[in-house]
Amino acid sequence: CLEHITAGDARVPLPEHLAGGKMINRLDMDQLSAVGHSFGASTCITACKQDERFKACVGHDAWLFPLAGEMMQATLRTPTLFLTADTFDMLWPEEGKKVLDGFLLRSHEDNVDVQVVKVVGTKHQNYSDFPVLAPDLLMSMGVAGPTDPAKAMAVIHRLDSAFLDHHLSQTPGIFRLPEELTEEEATTHEVDSWVRLRSVVRVGVFTNDSEAGAKNVVSM
Repeated sequence: CLEHITAGDARVPLPEHLAGGKMINRLDMDQLSAVGHSFGASTCITACKQDERFKACVGHDAWLFPLAGEMMQATLRTPTLFLTADTFDMLWPEEGKKVLDGFLLRSHEDNVDVQVVKVVGTKHQNYSDFPVLAPDLLMSMGVAGPTDPAKAMAVIHRLDSAFLDHHLSQTPGIFRLPEELTEEEATTHEVDSWVRLRSVVRVGVFTNDSEAGAKNVVSM
């Protein structure tokens, strides 16, 4: 575990560039965060629920189906940013949105900063390295969005770092989108009887007129 690694007593083999005591006292166990993509996002959400040492969590286009039943009904206690693609939870879209809305509702009631930011112009694989390494191939296959993958990744990284910096530095208040990624104040989106922050960041080129009126957008 991380405590053993930073103490120089790793219980598992480490890559050569991390072995030989290079990680001793290099991890700040008071500033832990978790970031994951797809199934990995669900793993991070669960880990942060079970271990209060985590101070922030980011889920990249989370696949929520694998979550245990009790976890789907849980109240998240760690500030969490969900970044979603145009094809959010494409294998379980309606139920996935219900689980996500439940997280938002319960966190709002418990004053935990849990937010959803849709990065328009991305698909599920834009949250991995593959489209950056082979953009033409993955875009032609339709598994990456129409946005230049490097540009999309830059926006994703900017959102990640801003959210983590906000909460790991214990900045008061809820997270707000970086100024360079928004044209106006974050809007509220009403679902049933509750209101919670939802934002849209638009990157790249679009043909979907339904996005024309989206707020909190900027062309990168």
